[in-house]
Order: sequence, then C-alpha cells, then structure tokens
Amino acid sequence: LNSSQPSNFSTSNHRSGKNTVRFTSPATFVAGPSTAREKSGQHRISVPHKNGHSVVSDITQPTSARKLVIHGFKHRLLCKESDPFEMKWHPLEEAVVSIQKKKKAETSLEQLYEVGNGEFIVEFLCTNNAAVNIYKKLKTCIFSYIVKELHILLDVSDSTSLFLHNLNVLWLEYCEQLINIRSVFLYLDRTFVLHNPTVISLWDMGLEIFRDEVMNNESVRKRSVDGLLKMIEQEREGGHIDRLLIKSLLRMMTSLRVYAEIQIFEVFERKFLETTCTLYEAEGRHLSQSLEVPVYLRHVKKRLEEETNRVDYYLDFTTRKPLLAVTERCLISDHMESFINKGLDEMLLENKCDDLSLMYNMVSRTKHGLIILKNVFASYVKKVGKALVMDVNRDKTLVADLLVMKRQLDNVVDSCFERNEKFIQAEKDSFDYFINTRPNKPAELVVD
Repeated sequence: LNSSQPSNFSTSNHRSGKNTVRFTSPATFVAGPSTAREKSGQHRISVPHKNGHSVVSDITQPTSARKLVIHGFKHRLLCKESDPFEMKWHPLEEAVVSIQKKKKAETSLEQLYEVGNGEFIVEFLCTNNAAVNIYKKLKTCIFSYIVKELHILLDVSDSTSLFLHNLNVLWLEYCEQLINIRSVFLYLDRTFVLHNPTVISLWDMGLEIFRDEVMNNESVRKRSVDGLLKMIEQEREGGHIDRLLIKSLLRMMTSLRVYAEIQIFEVFERKFLETTCTLYEAEGRHLSQSLEVPVYLRHVKKRLEEETNRVDYYLDFTTRKPLLAVTERCLISDHMESFINKGLDEMLLENKCDDLSLMYNMVSRTKHGLIILKNVFASYVKKVGKALVMDVNRDKTLVADLLVMKRQLDNVVDSCFERNEKFIQAEKDSFDYFINTRPNKPAELVVD
C-alpha cells in the first residue's frame, strides 16, 4: 500500500456472514465505479481527508433491509382447556384459608399475585369476565369460616366472662382477616364492586356475614348483652371491670349496626337504658328520703359524672342524650320538689353557698326545676322577712337586721343562682311584700 496516497476502506458481506474490510486507492474512484461494484450494491460517499481534500469512500451495504413489524396484543382467553377458572381460583382460595388459619400459604406471594407478564391473578380473572364468580366464591369462603367459628364459640365458652373474651377475640381476628383478604382482592373491590351499585364492598360483605350469622344468633345476642349489662352493673356498684373489653364489644356492635334502635336491628342500647332506669328509680326513691339533701345532691352529681365518663369511654356517643335524660329524670325530676322543700330553707338560713350552688345546678338540668326553686326561695324570703317586721321586739334593730338579710340574699343570688333575673325579681317582690305587712312602721324606723 502506497503510504503517500490516502487510503480508504469499504466493507462487504460475504456468504459466510462475516464483514471484511478492504482498502482501496482514491485513484480507483476517480475513474468511476466498476460494474462489479454497481452490481454488489456499493455506493460512493465523499468524505474529508486529513490533507484537506475530499475523497470518495466505498461502503458496501446489504441489498435488502430488515423490517420491524409491531403486532397488537393478543387477546387472552380465560377458559383454555389447560387453564380453567378453577386452576386460577385455587391459589386464591388457599391464600384466604391461610389468612383465616393464620398459617403460611403454600403459594408464595409472587406466585399468588402474578399469572404471567406481570399481571395479577385477580386482575386476570376480572378482565376475563370472572369477577362475579370470584365474588361469590370469596363470600362462600368467608361464610364457611364464620359458621365454623360460631359453633366453636358456643361450645367452648361456658362462663359469661370467657364467652365475652372469646367473642371479642373472634371479632378482632376477623377484622384483621378482612383487611388482609381485601388486600389480595383489591382489584376486585376497586373495579367490579365499585362499578356495580348493587354489590357491597368486600369489607361490608364481611361485616354483613358476621352480623347475620353471629350477632343475629339468639344465644350470642342474649349472652353478650346480658354479660355487658352485668359488667356495667358491677361498675356502678363500685367494682372493677375490664373496660377495654366492654369498649371493644360495643364498638363491634356499632360497626355491625346493631347497637341502637335506629340501626338494622337493636341489640344493646334499649336494654341498657331500661336497666339504668330501673336502677335509678329505686335508688332515687330510697336515697332522696334517707339522705340529707346536700348528701343526696352530691350523690346525684357523682352519678351524672359517672354516666358521662361511661359515654366518653366505652358507650356510643349517641347514648349520651338518652342516658343523661333517664338519670336526671329518675334522680332529680321525680324528687326535686321534695328535696327543695326539705333542704332549701336550712341552706339559706345557714348560708351554705356550696350546697345552694349544687342544688341550683342540679335542678337547672330539668324543665321546671328553676321555677320550683324560685318559688320556694321567694316563700322563704317572705316568711323570714315578715317574721322580722312583725316582731315588735326587734324594732330597734329592724333596719339593721333587714340590711343584713338583704346583703346575704343578694350574695346568694349573685354567687349561687348565677344572677338569674327571675331570682332577682323574686327577691325584690318578696321584700315589697313583707315590708308592707306593718304599714308605715318600716318607713318610720328608717326616718328615725
């Protein structure tokens, strides 16, 4: 090869399939391409050379280019003879049973979730019109499990406390199972269920099965409610109970919509309010007569605080209003006229501000309590004031005594009766009444 002449190379394809490099002289290209080169498909390309002159390069290319063809996705049929629905459902059923039994599934997560080409089994079945079958089979699996567990619950739970404990364990584990099962069938829940208004979600379907098979069972319903009411009765009597257990079971009833009367069917609230009414009616009749009024009022206050705390901790918030209404009626409304007449005069006479404030707060919870309290208060002022005015032996100190009485009553109205306008007016009217029982005498004493 003459180094003085710039050389170029070309490639050609041989039958062996290998590329070879062939150097040619620029002079060759000046004369023009040979017939062999034309037949072989060689092309001349002018490229710059390092000496600044352009030369023609000979590059051999294939005579036919390969074409890239893109085909559409092939539609996969569900029911191939070698891949029926049951074969796809089987690992899903195994997964559900493993979740229910808290055991490791024989099918790995990768095998469970992928059917091929990165597609989930549930998604594969749903996109091949098998969503209804999946939903029905899943419901059957859950139903079979809960029926079996119900028989175990009724057979092994002898005592009430053990029964409530086992029922709570069954409920908590069942909720955890529903969460895990839904994660496996999430595609079903977000496509088939979402687009079919008549089909309830997997979570609601699970709750419906538990409610219909467990809480609608007469034995379960009676034992659970009676057990809960017994525990609350023990707490009201001063005993210690498992409040967390009560809270969990009542939350279960709320979730299943069987707690209150306005829900699907009522299990707990009505009977709870009935037992509360029975308890406090008997307690109110007995204690309102046997206890001093201040002591009884403090007991009522304590009961109201206990019931409020009970609502805040484990009862449903919707129970607050009817529960407090029952408590107030049985302990206050039914006996307030009696304990007001029995204790108000003594409290006013001894200026017991704390007890007067408590009485005012208790009766203010009722519809007519403040009216009764105001009338008895006015009667007291008239009675005591008239006694002072009519006592001729007090003539020398009558004005001073009336001023002391007025300051004391003003303080009671301000600090104990919350400056209630009706009580202020009742005090004023009562003073006008007894001042005029001895015509002109109080005025003469004031002038003197």
